[in-house]
Amino acid sequence: MKYKIVIVVFLLALNAAATAASTSVIRYSELILSEKPIAYWQMQANKQGQFPNHPALPQPLTATSTGKTSTANGPTAPIHPGFSTDMNPALGIPNSTGYLVVDDPGDNSPLDFTSGDNITIEAWISPAKLSGFQYIVGKGRTGRSGFPVENHNYAIRLTATGNLTFLFRSRTKTGEEQYHRWTSTESIMSGDGWHHVAVTYTFGKTKNIQGFIDGQRAYGKWDLGGDTGAPPVVDNDQLWIGSALSGNPNSTFQGAIDEVAIYRHRLTADQIATRYSYQEQAPKFNVQQIPKDEVLVQIFEGVNDKSFLSRSPQLTGQYTTAAFAFFQIPNKYNAQGIKIDRSSPFMIRAYGNVVIPTGTHRILVRARNGARLFIDGELKATVPFFNI
Repeated sequence: MKYKIVIVVFLLALNAAATAASTSVIRYSELILSEKPIAYWQMQANKQGQFPNHPALPQPLTATSTGKTSTANGPTAPIHPGFSTDMNPALGIPNSTGYLVVDDPGDNSPLDFTSGDNITIEAWISPAKLSGFQYIVGKGRTGRSGFPVENHNYAIRLTATGNLTFLFRSRTKTGEEQYHRWTSTESIMSGDGWHHVAVTYTFGKTKNIQGFIDGQRAYGKWDLGGDTGAPPVVDNDQLWIGSALSGNPNSTFQGAIDEVAIYRHRLTADQIATRYSYQEQAPKFNVQQIPKDEVLVQIFEGVNDKSFLSRSPQLTGQYTTAAFAFFQIPNKYNAQGIKIDRSSPFMIRAYGNVVIPTGTHRILVRARNGARLFIDGELKATVPFFNI
C-alpha cells in the first residue's frame, strides 16, 4: 500500500516547543446566549435521548435523533481555549446514518424566514469524510409526505471538497421557483479536527451574504441561480441537523456537529470572530531524549496531506537512525503481532544534534511530500505539498 508522508525535520530544535499564553475564558454558552439566538442546541441529550433547545431560550424546539447517531467529543481546551477542559458532548454521525429532527411550531414560527428577514447560522463541525453535499443545518427538503420535494427555506452544507455553501429556494410573485447557492472559496479538510462555520444573510436583498470559517471571512460566489432579491420558499416543514433528502447518505454529514445556533439578526464579523479559538499544540520535546550521534524519529498519525497544522496528531511510534535520511519507515503491528496499515497520510518528526562548522553552507531538503527544516527552533526551509 502506498502512503502519503509528511516530514517535519527538527535539526538542533532546542527551542521548538511553544507555550500557550494564559487566557481568561468566558463560558462558550454565555457567549452565544448574550447574542439572543432563537435556537441553540449544545448537543447534550436528556434522559429521553432528546436534544432540547437551550433552557434559557423561550422556544422548546427539541431535536430528536433519527437513525444511528452517537456521542462524540466536542471542542475542549487546551486545543480550543474558548471552551473549558470539561467533557463536551457533541452529536456524532459516524457513517452518515443519522441526523436530528426539529418540528416547526407552525405558521410564522421562529424557524421561518421570509423576505426582509435577517438570519445567522453557526456551528462547530468536525468532518470525518467528505462527499456529495453534506448538510450541517437545513429547513425543508426533507422528503416528507405532504410537503413539496424542493422547499428549502435555508441550509448550510459542506461540498465534497470542504467548501461552505448556503442554499435556499426562491419563489417569485408569479410562482416561479429556483435554487440559489453560494459557495465559499475557502474550504475545510476532513479529519482535521473541529472548525467553526457561520453564514449571515438578509433574504430579499442582494449583495449581502457573508460566510465565515474559523472566525475569518470566507469569500465566495453565487454559483447556482445567482444572487437574488426574490423571497424564499416558506412552509412548516421540519428543520434537520446533519441531513436532508430523506436521509440520503450523500446528503448526510459524516463526523460530528456541536454548538448549533440560529439567530433572527445578523452577527457582525467581530462577534463571529469571538466564537473561534484554537491553540496549536506544539510537540513537547526534551532534547535529552536524543541519543548521542543518532537521529530520533517520531511517527505521527491522524494528520492531513495539505497542511502542517494538523489538530490532533497521534504519536504511534519512534525509532533511531544514523542520519537525516528516511527511505523506509518501520512497519506497524497490532497487539497480536499482525502487520497493519498506518493512517494515510502519516508524518515523521526527526530530531538530532549536529555541529555545523563556521561559514556559509547550503542544506538540501528533498521529500516526496511536504517537509520543513528547523535549525535551533527557527524554520529554514520548506518543501511544498504535492498532489501525489
